[in-house]
Amino acid sequence: MIMNIPSYAAGATPWGIPKEESDWRTGQVDDRQLEVMALINLNHFVRVKAAGRHALRLGQGEKVQLNLKEGADAVPVQVQYMPMRFLPHG
Repeated sequence: MIMNIPSYAAGATPWGIPKEESDWRTGQVDDRQLEVMALINLNHFVRVKAAGRHALRLGQGEKVQLNLKEGADAVPVQVQYMPMRFLPHG
């Protein structure tokens, strides 16, 4: 998941609130940072959505670049609530 908002889907907060001693910053709408996370499996997704757990935090930054191998299938994405497909370059 790549998000620039702290919550979605009726209040799920996949980034969560990092502990003060961690290197992660709390995600904010206006911080010009994208949060990159992973959900391990469906059980993990349910715990994030229903039990208030957080996703696996992978990184934060101003830019994210996705590189798909030529000939790869399109990747389904959702941008600003609009579903679309991310196509490989080529």
